[in-house]
Amino acid sequence: MIIVSLLLAAATAQALPDAQTTDPTVPIVDAQSSAQQLIDLARADLEASQWQAAALRLHAARERMKQPPAVLAYDEGVAWARSGDLHQARTAFESALQDANSTELAADAAYNLGNVANELAQPESSDADQQAAIDALTAALNHYRQAIKQNPRDVDARANAQLTWQQLEQLKQQQQEQQQDEQEQDQNQQDDNQDQQEPSEEQQQDEQQQDEQQQDEQQQDEQDQGGQQDQTQDQNQENDNQDRQEPSEEQQQDEQEQGQQQEPRDQQQEQQDQKQEPQESAMSPAASKPMTREEAQRLLQRVRDRERERAKKDADHAPGRPATGKDW
Repeated sequence: MIIVSLLLAAATAQALPDAQTTDPTVPIVDAQSSAQQLIDLARADLEASQWQAAALRLHAARERMKQPPAVLAYDEGVAWARSGDLHQARTAFESALQDANSTELAADAAYNLGNVANELAQPESSDADQQAAIDALTAALNHYRQAIKQNPRDVDARANAQLTWQQLEQLKQQQQEQQQDEQEQDQNQQDDNQDQQEPSEEQQQDEQQQDEQQQDEQQQDEQDQGGQQDQTQDQNQENDNQDRQEPSEEQQQDEQEQGQQQEPRDQQQEQQDQKQEPQESAMSPAASKPMTREEAQRLLQRVRDRERERAKKDADHAPGRPATGKDW
């Protein structure tokens, strides 16, 4: 971007008397020198392009004057700007603008303040980070507008104001795009972090599923072992019951055999009793005679006794059959 060069203090040069070239053996600022002597030396420095020496002597002269003219501050600003010290130049031009006693000097001071701010906003400046550049360009634009206000015919101020505005808008656009890029990078970084975390979550799920599967298999094994133990216990219990039942069945068979042996004995006993009854009848002398009442009762009592014995035997040989208390 083309910026119009800084203005030289021609008015000051005309007002200052002739001075000799700066002598390197003479101190730049002599404590014994008067303000006028310092101004004469500074004029010689300006003509010799000794910008820093001129700025220092003009600054010392202003300090030794009760009411220094604004043009001295303006010339000091020009000298500082030519030496490359833009911050010192800005301070001097601000003082000149504040103390200016003419619209022309005020317009020139504002214009040069715009140029200094514009230079500070350039990439080659050490202070030119993005936000600082935006602030400096904004200040430069305001100074150019102030110069135009003081001197509407100042075409240089108008040209610089237009160029500064374009550069300011471009820089704001770059800042916005950079912010968007940073947001996208942050979002991409978050997505990458999330993608890196997802495999970890999947791995945790796999490990959890494996643990659950192992627990299920362990429970299944325990259930199988428990089932086998239950089957073994049931089989053992069944065998014990069978062992207990087998002697009972053998015992029933023994009792049945005993019953079968006892029945022929009972039958033989009945046959013997039947044989004895006729014999007793035959042997009794009164067999042909009618029985007396006492004889009949005795005979009936014997029959009852035999029936009781028979019923008792039958009850002993038939388990589970209830005994009867019926009497004949």
